[in-house]
Amino acid sequence: MTIREKMLETLVEIYPAVSAHIREDGAFLNEEGKRVIYDQCTGLFYAALYTEKSEKNPYYHDAETLARAIRCWEYYYTLTLEGGKTQIITQDQYWQDQYEEWDTLHWMTTIELLEPYLDEERLARWKKRCYDSCEGLIGEVRQAYESGEIQKQLKKNSIANHFLWCVVCAYRYAKKMGREDDCALCEEIMEAAAEGQHSSGIWLEGGSLIVGYAHVSYGAAALFCALSGEKCPKLAEATKRCTKYLLNCYYEGCRATAVLDTRMRYEETPGKPGGSAYIPSGLVDDPLMQYYASLAVTGMAEDPVIADSHQLLGYYMQGFLTMPPTAKIRLDPAFSGRDPEFVIPDMRARILRKNGWVVPMCCHEQQVKNSRWILERMNLFSIYRTGVGEIVVGGNSTSTPHLASFEIIQDGRDVYLPEQSELVPDGMSMHYNGAVC
Repeated sequence: MTIREKMLETLVEIYPAVSAHIREDGAFLNEEGKRVIYDQCTGLFYAALYTEKSEKNPYYHDAETLARAIRCWEYYYTLTLEGGKTQIITQDQYWQDQYEEWDTLHWMTTIELLEPYLDEERLARWKKRCYDSCEGLIGEVRQAYESGEIQKQLKKNSIANHFLWCVVCAYRYAKKMGREDDCALCEEIMEAAAEGQHSSGIWLEGGSLIVGYAHVSYGAAALFCALSGEKCPKLAEATKRCTKYLLNCYYEGCRATAVLDTRMRYEETPGKPGGSAYIPSGLVDDPLMQYYASLAVTGMAEDPVIADSHQLLGYYMQGFLTMPPTAKIRLDPAFSGRDPEFVIPDMRARILRKNGWVVPMCCHEQQVKNSRWILERMNLFSIYRTGVGEIVVGGNSTSTPHLASFEIIQDGRDVYLPEQSELVPDGMSMHYNGAVC
């Protein structure tokens, strides 16, 4: 079976579950019954199934599927403003007006797919609002790069995942419009991002390692590679390095360790190892990337979280639409990319694998105050048994001693963050208020 065939099989399977979330007015509601602006990207899901001619796709040219795609984007249109900005709504709460990159990218792709099936008034109205958003994104991308702000971030091996996706959307639009100067700018930015990548294979956040949100930047880099072909060789290599990092951070399947992650709060996810929504479709001629894409889509088929997480569904659709039709599923362990010992020296992080046991360790201290995103590093190690799950586990969070690997109460003082820690040949050493663990 090809990778694309497996993806289509999953998309058809989740159709009823996805459709259970749509309101009559086209708004998509999350599992809590609330609106999140990024859930509207589900419109691309319907557009792709409506136009995908395959004997395995019962929704090809299905009238209700087209109607749902239109309702979804018509509702999104009501949240956009003259000039192209979008009212950002999360959990039913308004945040701000901004040029929004994710929905704009998916909307632009939808317009291309459905153009022959839309009436002239709707098509013209959608194009005007969507393209105004793209113009705004190009302006913001250019200003951020030409001001030198992006270069400052990259000197610290950091770049915002939102910005990378802004570049992807801007590039997609510039290619569509034949604007070579804007395309060249986007290619230059992504090559610079590749050069500024941390040696581990990711872009840091808060000066530290991430895992969960590393996928978001990875998805932008992977899609840009698919859109640009062979124009960005440095970015292609950076995407492969990130693939290697992610594979080493997975216990099994695409189930990731929380130990190295300074951004996402730990949430236990018992059961299946799962897949990933971020597919490196433009690089599957490389054995490692073919393995990763195969792992991601087969895991997603077994545990299709994209049925309820529609923002992830949008990313998955971009991978589906850019996936070469002949790329086969290949899960040869020889190309799994996982090392018996994966070490990140400057972050004092290590992941050991042996005989079905996986032990991640991280001695990078992270004491944080008043940060909305960056977490205190209190989950210093975990122990995972393949086929069983996590046996010893904690969680990076903020001001939650009960989640820490160690909590030292001494002389009336409660200490749960190490003051000093280091990797040693047979494990790790940590110092808490004079106590050594």
